[in-house]
Amino acid sequence: MDFAYFLNILLRRKWLILFTLVLASLAAWFFVGKLPPTYKSSATISAGIFEFKGLTLPKSNAFIQQYEIDARFNQLIKDMTSRKSIRRVTDALVKHDFRRKNPFRLPDEEILGLSNSQLDDMALVLQTNFKDSINNNRNFEKNNKLLSEAFGYDYKNLMENMTIIREGDTDYVTVAFESESPELSHFVVDTYCNEFLQFFENVVTREETEQVNFYSNLVAQKKKALDGIVKKINEYKAKNGLIDVGYQSESAISSIQNFEETREKENQKIPALKATIKMLDKRILKYNRSFSAAYADDLFGREDFVSIDQEIKGLKGDLRKPRSSKTAIEKKIKKLENLKAELISQYAKSNIHNDHPIHDQVKDWIIEKSQAEIDLEFAQESVTSYDRELRSLNSKIGKYQKDDAELANLNAQKENIEKQYNQNLNELETAKLLAQSVENPLSIIEKAEKAEKPESNHRVIISAFSGIAGGTFACVFIFFLALFDSTIQSPNQFSRRTQLPLVGFVNKIETQKLDLNFLFHSQDPDTKLDHFRESIRKLRSIIEASGKRSFLFVSPKKGEGKSFLIILLAYAISLNNKRVLIIDTNFRNNTLSNYKLSNWLGSPAKATAAKDERSNTGWSLRNVDIIGNKNGNQSPSEVLAGKDFNRVMKNYSNKYDYIFMEAASMNQYSDALELLPYVDKTIAVFSAESAIDDSGKNTIDFLRHSDSKFLGGVLNQVDLKNI
Repeated sequence: MDFAYFLNILLRRKWLILFTLVLASLAAWFFVGKLPPTYKSSATISAGIFEFKGLTLPKSNAFIQQYEIDARFNQLIKDMTSRKSIRRVTDALVKHDFRRKNPFRLPDEEILGLSNSQLDDMALVLQTNFKDSINNNRNFEKNNKLLSEAFGYDYKNLMENMTIIREGDTDYVTVAFESESPELSHFVVDTYCNEFLQFFENVVTREETEQVNFYSNLVAQKKKALDGIVKKINEYKAKNGLIDVGYQSESAISSIQNFEETREKENQKIPALKATIKMLDKRILKYNRSFSAAYADDLFGREDFVSIDQEIKGLKGDLRKPRSSKTAIEKKIKKLENLKAELISQYAKSNIHNDHPIHDQVKDWIIEKSQAEIDLEFAQESVTSYDRELRSLNSKIGKYQKDDAELANLNAQKENIEKQYNQNLNELETAKLLAQSVENPLSIIEKAEKAEKPESNHRVIISAFSGIAGGTFACVFIFFLALFDSTIQSPNQFSRRTQLPLVGFVNKIETQKLDLNFLFHSQDPDTKLDHFRESIRKLRSIIEASGKRSFLFVSPKKGEGKSFLIILLAYAISLNNKRVLIIDTNFRNNTLSNYKLSNWLGSPAKATAAKDERSNTGWSLRNVDIIGNKNGNQSPSEVLAGKDFNRVMKNYSNKYDYIFMEAASMNQYSDALELLPYVDKTIAVFSAESAIDDSGKNTIDFLRHSDSKFLGGVLNQVDLKNI
């Protein structure tokens, strides 16, 4: 929407806006004047936040953040406006007014709804033991709520008239109450200040004491849990013989590594020893198949030789033991092996001249084979022994891991409980210190006083703002009406909303007394007629400049002013001595056929008009002829079926300079589409007083894509104020 267009609408509705403004101001003046006078009483309370007392900000903090101060004040205001705080004032007011000679207010009997006996019981309770009655009397709470609502002393009513606010960036909080009575306002503020200070002091003391008790119980519970988990850990270690699981596990792992290395070395000897024995057997048998074996059996069967072998095997077994003296054992083994070799040598010398063909080389092989067999047996037994040790150690490692996981879990529980215990112990010490230093930070700086005169009702200001609000509302209402107005009020709106070329616009005039002769020949018509005449002349010039001769006038809907515009253009063109033929092809609404031009022609025009006795249509305009129709429900293609209408149009073109045709509304009928092939150009007529609906948008889309034959649009019935 154009800003200038909106301003123009506001200027045209200025009296409505002014009326709304004045009416709102007068109404506000009247109603504010009818309000009863009110009296206000106020008191000032120091919050104690900047004085560093009690539970407020710590004095040791030299750099206090603003949000900390704001948070403290917000919390204080929240506490001051809580239902618990206001409830004390409500109870005091109800006790004051109920069954008193000079009450501040009288109860609303409709809300109260209590019998006289119930009222007497309530009065007795209130006068005797007011506070204890709340807990002892089941019906008291319900009846007390009814009383507070009946007197208007309930939380909602009191808070509507009470103000509790911090004074700027100071340490002060102002408490104010406004009512119809100065005594009531003073009583409410004074009672509230005294009751809230007492209430706040009780809350502060109670909270700190409860904190000390809470942390004391919590510390005792954590200490008991800590002692229990320590006892559980000690019992588990004693039961499973655990001293240091980590050290024991590492020692076992180290032993496993040593045993595995030694076992592997022994295991690697076995294949080589077996191969050596096999090789020596082959060599010995090769030299002497019959005597060598007997000789070896005789030698190795000796008791002293067997004893030495057994002793060597025993010593080598001792080498596998973890704590054995390896050096001493190895010396004994060496000594025994030398003794064994000496026995073999002596035996060989004593039998050298026997019938056995013993060769020195064979003797060495026999000795080497004997040694290899001993080593093989020792290696195999060593591997078996090491396997047993490794199985035992792996079993211990598994147990150590299980014990270590269990102890780790128990130690984790212990650390967690111990951490909580120390934390709760610190919190207990802090709570004790705070409990010792708690004091009420609130204090009354300025007590409440009775108001001497009623509060100003701000009648002038409220009336002025009401008038401004009323005028603003009227402007906004008019703006939204204009915003949602779907009519096209100005040429600018036409171009922006339809995206169609605009060949001209025609302003709105009174057509009942229109005189065409006066319109086109008068020297000084009024402003509207002058604009109207020039608009028609501009359209005539555009049609003549187009170079086309046949034109079809269409519109989205009926009543847009096509027929009226065709007659005016035909008359204007006839003034240039051009012949115009009007063909009324609007078979749905034959307005052109029924026009009586005699109503629009003044005396000079009638005198110069050519009379045609054969015509009964009422047309008697020089250089302008019309072919009418009798109306019907057929479309142009059905009416012209079987007729060579192109040839008819060509014949008419030889007789007339311009041919004007009219089609039925495009939104509803297909007449315009059927007549379009017979004309050179199309002119669409839109009314500024007609809204564009969805079907109208479809018509506009069709015209926008008919560039070859569409000359442009004409905006009719435009208000000159919108131009």
